[in-house]
Parts: sequence; C-alpha cells; structure tokens
Amino acid sequence: MKSHKAAVRYSKAWIDLAIERGDIESCYNDVNLVLSVLAENKELKVMLKSPVIKQDTKAKFLSKIFGSKINKLTNSFVEILVRKRREFLLESICKSYVDRYKAHHHIVTAEIASAIQLDGAERERIIAIANSINSGKIELNEEINSDLIGGFILQVGDKQLDESVSRKLSTIKREISQNHHTVKNN
Repeated sequence: MKSHKAAVRYSKAWIDLAIERGDIESCYNDVNLVLSVLAENKELKVMLKSPVIKQDTKAKFLSKIFGSKINKLTNSFVEILVRKRREFLLESICKSYVDRYKAHHHIVTAEIASAIQLDGAERERIIAIANSINSGKIELNEEINSDLIGGFILQVGDKQLDESVSRKLSTIKREISQNHHTVKNN
C-alpha cells in the first residue's frame, strides 16, 4: 500500500512538472515506451526490484536501454528514482502517469467485451453509448469473448451495461426456474 501511495505522489510530481515545462506529450510517449519495454522484459522488472544489484549498475542499465530514446525530463526523473532507491516503483509510477494524463485530457477508458469483432459502425455506436454514460473523449479497449454468445458488455468507469445473450439466457433460465418452483408449490 505504501508503494502505491508513493507511485501516485511521484507520478503527480512528474506530470505537474511536465505540464509546467510543456513536455506532457513527450513524457506520455516515454511512459508508454517504458511500459512496453517492462511488459516485454520480465528480467528488467526483476532487476529493478532486486536489492542485490547496486544503484549505479541499475542506472547504467536503464541509461543504456532508454538513454536517447526518452526526453531529458524523463531521463532525469528515472535517475532521481534510482538515486532515491525507488526504481522498483517505475512501472507503477508510469501507470499512474497514464491515468493522470488521461484525466488531464478528459479521456475516459471504456472496456467492451463482445462475442465477435466489432466493425466500424458498431464501434461508433458503442462509443456513442459510452459517451451517454460518461462524457469525455472515449478510448475504447476491445476484447472478444465467445462465451457471451452474442451482444456485448460495456464497462465505462464504475458503470456496466450488459447486453449479452448469455446474460439474457441466464435471466430467462432463472425466471423459468422461479416460475417452476412457484407452480410446483401451488
């Protein structure tokens, strides 16, 4: 829990400084690069969390990986994390930065699970539904789930719209079961 709070504080400081310096977009691009590298390299994550590996070794390693690929502010931020022995928080800080970036730009993430791949018109309809639930720019994350049989489940923030065939069949089954028990008892 403490590490999560620290990650949130660091990301807030980072994005505030990025906004102040006009680097919010380039830092956002850097964050996405760092997150993708961390996702692809489990060894890097293990190294960052290892108390055995010295700070200067970690700093050199991170510099070789990201060095010229990220801007000066991001480089400085990563160096500070290593110096303060907080490099193990890098992934959490980056994820928190993404959340703050989206909030700053009023971007709302909507999760859609559907039985089949959405076409352009269906995607636009889903985005319109998501906009009616929560205004802002909608970023749609799509997932295919054949267990839904048909229809979709849309999650926007803490609200969910379940229009799946599997849920409707489950509701019908439950109603038939309840009616069967009622008829039997009479």
